[in-house]
Amino acid sequence: MSEDVAKIVRLQRRVMWRRRLLSLQDQLAAAGATGAIITAILVVLIRLRAPQTAVWALVLGVLGLSSMAALIRWFFSRAHERDAAFLIDEALGLEDRVATAHLIIERGGPRGALEEALIEDTAERAGNQPASSVIPLRMRQWHALAPLSVIALVAALMITPRALPVTESSAAERADIDNAADHLERTAAEVEQLVPDGSETGRLANEQAELGRGLRRPTVTRA
Repeated sequence: MSEDVAKIVRLQRRVMWRRRLLSLQDQLAAAGATGAIITAILVVLIRLRAPQTAVWALVLGVLGLSSMAALIRWFFSRAHERDAAFLIDEALGLEDRVATAHLIIERGGPRGALEEALIEDTAERAGNQPASSVIPLRMRQWHALAPLSVIALVAALMITPRALPVTESSAAERADIDNAADHLERTAAEVEQLVPDGSETGRLANEQAELGRGLRRPTVTRA
């Protein structure tokens, strides 16, 4: 491999890897933003409707699936050396010189003086250019959606689960207790009317009435 060919191939590979890294960054940022928003919405719904449900498995599952999907998309759409050649031509204004040189190198090298001249001219124009002049690595503005989405998810996780409403069974139990309290108070009042004041039976009836009123207090307190 000649020095001119080595320069072109080296630049192509550097640009290719920078393009792959930038693409991976985009995919992960999109996956993080989308996954965090979806998870935050699901967490809020669960907190409001099924507060006893564990949400950490949901968080890990959704974020894991979105990250895996991002990696799969990146793998199948990753850049190759041919893509890098077109990117170099476009960034440096070389009018398909690098793309043509890539085809010549890919088939085994230049054949004839014209192709050798093309390789030499391309290496002279692009061989010493840094890959950063073709693919600068920088954050895009929409990448800010990822941390904002994570903040929204954290806020959703901090929501206190809604208290469970009184079920029909607990309401029925409360009604039975109230009925028992009514019965105790009513029978105690009837006994107190029949026995003389200060008797042992009257004292027991009074304690029975106090017990009935004590059973009612939890209901009054909750109300």
